Amino acid sequence: MTDALPVVNLAVHGDEEDILDLLRARHLEHGSPCRWDDDRVRINVRLGTAQQSGVIGVVRGERGVEASVGLFPCTEWYSWEPILHDRWFFVHPHFRQSNHAKGLLAFSKQIAKGLGLQLRLTEIGDPANGLIRFLSRHSVPIGGMFVYDGRQKGEQLAAAS
Repeated sequence: MTDALPVVNLAVHGDEEDILDLLRARHLEHGSPCRWDDDRVRINVRLGTAQQSGVIGVVRGERGVEASVGLFPCTEWYSWEPILHDRWFFVHPHFRQSNHAKGLLAFSKQIAKGLGLQLRLTEIGDPANGLIRFLSRHSVPIGGMFVYDGRQKGEQLAAAS
């Protein structure tokens, strides 16, 4: 592994299918209780590749997109002050020993700085997840996420940080 950061480019229309494939892999890996909606994801990807309401950073390799981050400005319910939120931050499992995550983080910080916005990175999953550990080393963790699935019978509360 080299110490050099990968080139992270703004995604373009031609990257969309590769990004969708990558996000499908993310969805399967994370075991989200919500159903995948290809049309909904495609809309978000197209907004990012068109730079209409956000941007997408990609690391391209010989076989297509190897890592991606989707950055979209939004507001919290308690403020009109915009923040830059990631809708996803994902490195394909085959490239987890690379510097792709560091490159995506540097790209994300550059976009946030250019827009003058606070960057909020969220990752749902097991706290032992490599990305959660990575983000904890390179940013300030705040709070956690707690999920109650009202669609299920019985009581359960899943915690993720």
